[in-house]
Amino acid sequence: GTLDKDGRPLVLPLMLPSSSSFRIQLAQIAQEQLRQVGIRLELETLENQVWIERREEGRFDIDFSGTAQDPSPTSLSQGWSCGGGTNKAHYCDPRVDSLIDVATFATTNVLEAWQVVLRQIEDDAPAVFLYAPTFQAVVPRRFTNVSIHPESLWLGLREWTLAGNLAAVIDGRAPAPFVFR
Repeated sequence: GTLDKDGRPLVLPLMLPSSSSFRIQLAQIAQEQLRQVGIRLELETLENQVWIERREEGRFDIDFSGTAQDPSPTSLSQGWSCGGGTNKAHYCDPRVDSLIDVATFATTNVLEAWQVVLRQIEDDAPAVFLYAPTFQAVVPRRFTNVSIHPESLWLGLREWTLAGNLAAVIDGRAPAPFVFR
């Protein structure tokens, strides 16, 4: 059976793009799992442009989408503040905005201030994360002095150097046949 309240069945509409077979497959798995505990999940598969428009306008109950967030203060404020540019869920908690302001301008106990922000977002539970992909950075061996930062793969790019003959070619120190002009 389906769970109900005052005779009304628990039905949750889930919006997702028709262009993503992976999301459709995951949504069908979630639909079956929720059905087993009495929750009816209605899949609303939309053409990509319609899905994007409805996301931008906030016209959905549940959206099956993805996000890419790096573990940085900028990413947190963009994704979880009321006016955040990547806040497609339209989550808005003035307390979180205030905590973000405190953490942004903190000069002491900065880590703790950001942890308070994260705890408040977790307590509000504005999203359910079904999975988190693992990213790998692959850098050819011709680069040296490479340092990969978890908050941004390219943060230390200006420190990278080219090894051996390739560096000489780019710097114009290579023999004439190899010089780029």
